[in-house]
Amino acid sequence: LPLAVSSKNQYLRCISAFWHWYESEYDTDLRIKVKRLKEKRGIKYTPTDEEVKRLYDYYNNKSYLGARNKTMISVLVNLGVRGNELLGLKKSDIDFRNDIITVRNRKGNIDQQLPLNKEVKLQLTKYLNRYGNKNDSDLLFVTRNGYRLSLRDIGYILKKCNSKLTAHSLRRYCCTTMLKQGIPLIMVSRFMNHSSIEVTNSYYADIKATDIDW
Repeated sequence: LPLAVSSKNQYLRCISAFWHWYESEYDTDLRIKVKRLKEKRGIKYTPTDEEVKRLYDYYNNKSYLGARNKTMISVLVNLGVRGNELLGLKKSDIDFRNDIITVRNRKGNIDQQLPLNKEVKLQLTKYLNRYGNKNDSDLLFVTRNGYRLSLRDIGYILKKCNSKLTAHSLRRYCCTTMLKQGIPLIMVSRFMNHSSIEVTNSYYADIKATDIDW
C-alpha cells in the first residue's frame, strides 16, 4: 500500500490483535506472529522546563476557570494521564489521606492508583477548597455550568499559552522528567500505563543532548 510506515503498522497492529482474539476465543495456538515494520524515529516535541513554567504561570487561582485550568495542567504534568483519563477523573477518586488518586478505565480497561506529589496535591487542595462545591457534578473538571469538558477544550486551554502544546506532549514531558530523576524504566512504564517498556523507551523517553550534564 502507498502508505507511510506508521500507517502500515497500524494495520498490522489490528491484524495482530485479531489473531490474539481468535486464539483466545477458540482456544487454539496458531503460532502466527505479525512483525511490524521498523519506523524511523524522529525527534518528537517535548516541552522544556521553561515552557512548562510559563504554562503554569499563564493561569491563576483567582477565578474558577483559572483554578480549574491550572489544576488540569498540574495533573497532566505530574501524573502524565491521557486527555480522556483527565476528563474522567472524579472528586471521589482522590484520597488525600493516603496521597493517591485513582485513574479509572485506563488503556486496557484497568483502574490504577497513582501517587500525588506535593505540587499536584497542593493545587488540587486549593482548587477543591475554593470551588469544589460549585456544582453537583462528581467530575473533577467541568464547565462553569457543570457540563463535561471535551478533548477539544483541553487543546484550547493549552494552546492559549503555547500553540505547540498538547495533552500528549505534557504526557511525554512527565515521562521524560521521571527518567531524568533516575526512576527505573520499568516503574515509569507502569506509571504511564504503557503496554511494554519498549513503548516507553521508543516513544516517550526523549532525553535531549542538553539534558546531559558532563
